[in-house]
Amino acid sequence: MRYVAVVSLSYAVACAPTSVGPAQPAFPTVDLLRTGHRVVAYYPAWASLNADAPYLIADVPADVLTHLNYAFANISETGEIIAGYPRADTARTNHGASDKVFHGNFRELQRLKDRYPHLRTLISVGGWEWSGQFSTVAATAESRRRFAESAVDFLTRFGFDGVDLDWEFPATDGLHPGRPEDAVNFTLLLAAVRHALREEETARGRRYYLTIAAPGDLGAARKLQWTEIHRYVDWINVMAYDFAGTWSQKTVLNGALYPTDRLEYDGSLLNEQANARDLLFGYLEANVPAEKIILGVSFGGKAWYGVPNRNNGLFQPYGGGAVAPTTYIRATEVQHRMQEFWHEEAQVPWLFDPETGLMITFENSRSMWLKGAFARENRLGGVMLWQIAGDDSSHVLLRSLVAGVIGNTKGMP
Repeated sequence: MRYVAVVSLSYAVACAPTSVGPAQPAFPTVDLLRTGHRVVAYYPAWASLNADAPYLIADVPADVLTHLNYAFANISETGEIIAGYPRADTARTNHGASDKVFHGNFRELQRLKDRYPHLRTLISVGGWEWSGQFSTVAATAESRRRFAESAVDFLTRFGFDGVDLDWEFPATDGLHPGRPEDAVNFTLLLAAVRHALREEETARGRRYYLTIAAPGDLGAARKLQWTEIHRYVDWINVMAYDFAGTWSQKTVLNGALYPTDRLEYDGSLLNEQANARDLLFGYLEANVPAEKIILGVSFGGKAWYGVPNRNNGLFQPYGGGAVAPTTYIRATEVQHRMQEFWHEEAQVPWLFDPETGLMITFENSRSMWLKGAFARENRLGGVMLWQIAGDDSSHVLLRSLVAGVIGNTKGMP
């Protein structure tokens, strides 16, 4: 789900120190299910392989999720879906000889669904590093058919409820080059997978989901055939984050919810489009129904070093990219040594240390609640988060996000 884009920058105003805020109170799963909103979390397979602090499937707070996307499956040289991390996915057993068919995380997903019968699981295919085969897979009717059949086989073999295609990005080069005809072929690939799933649904008398991860850059998004695409998918996970990185001209907010009024800072022309509101409204203008749009948020951060002590480190040149905190709990530890600021227009926080020149753009419980509320107020289909292992042990970001989705104001930051 890592995404490189032409990053927009905007001018900071009325910035004052703020706090991370308390964790949201617990609320029953029924509160979420009653609203009809989806809360989709990505679980990265490598989280379970972390020797120092593994994040296991059993640790997933499924009581406040509706769908869990397992990231990632890969695509073989013959164009079929295969396990991406076999040691974690199927080969490692935690419960002994009673598991006859497969072990590992895929078995643990079944146990998680036994504990939380409302939860649905999807296998996410591709991602930033493994999107290289998509262009070839989508190129011909035969390769599309083979891929679609492999999707059905993968779901039924390992007990998933759907497939999420994370092609980064059709008709726009990401890590791997594509073809000019990728935009049309992507639509045809989705049609082929949907057809195969419908046949399996008829045979088994049950439902299977088809979803996609969609770009957080309107330029890339506008190359695709959304009027046709939305007819084949159940929903679209829009990656409204990664607006910042080492590709940015200056330090910028990673997941701004709203644009700012001013476009210039220190004489540099800055683009206001890198914000979730304008991005999602762009999808609406492309005829995607609101109920099929899922607002994607990131539980990760971005950081830079060598940032001058101006404007509290925001929209400044920098010396280079720094290692950002990989989890929210790590960010809160860093925050104790840094000043935290809140952007009143963009509605997101950032951290800055004027002595070391370190600037970090991150999320907190307040920004998460506001993004959940945005999805509810604009009648979107729900929220998606990348990725679940980026939260702290009390799941403060997730529970704040869901509280905003369901309109729980008692614990509003």
